[in-house]
Amino acid sequence: MKPMDILVLLKIFFWPYGRWTIREIASSICIGKTSVDRALKRMANVRLYDPASRKVLKKNLEEFILHGLPYVFPVQYGKQCSGIATVWSASPLKEKMTTGEKVVWPFAKGNARGKALLPLCPAVPKAALADNKLYEMLYLIDAYRAGKTRERELAREEIKKLLGNK
Repeated sequence: MKPMDILVLLKIFFWPYGRWTIREIASSICIGKTSVDRALKRMANVRLYDPASRKVLKKNLEEFILHGLPYVFPVQYGKQCSGIATVWSASPLKEKMTTGEKVVWPFAKGNARGKALLPLCPAVPKAALADNKLYEMLYLIDAYRAGKTRERELAREEIKKLLGNK
């Protein structure tokens, strides 16, 4: 499993246009078609994706995000930089938290400044800017991965809402 696999899976889960193609998914998250195809095969092997129905297995995805992802892909921080707000620096967690530390995904065209949190994969910032639902899920996942008990609980509630509303 690779971190990019989660990005592919989430993009498919939140795909707003009905039936999708590998080319459309690849283009929308700025990675190659071969990478998407391989990601789908890996996700099918770990039962997060059903190739027959071409659907993400929602319950399995939720369980993996909340119980496996923080261990498989632990958070890595970097130095202060410009980027895109993530974790508790982005809404809806921003309104519920009073932490003073800003956290961003490093991105040259970002409009925020803070401590760098390296995204799951390099394509995350650009893909997130093009899709609000995907952005929300990715920063909630990072909040869950990076947070302490209170932040994790708030992120968990929001992740369940997002997955349940689909």
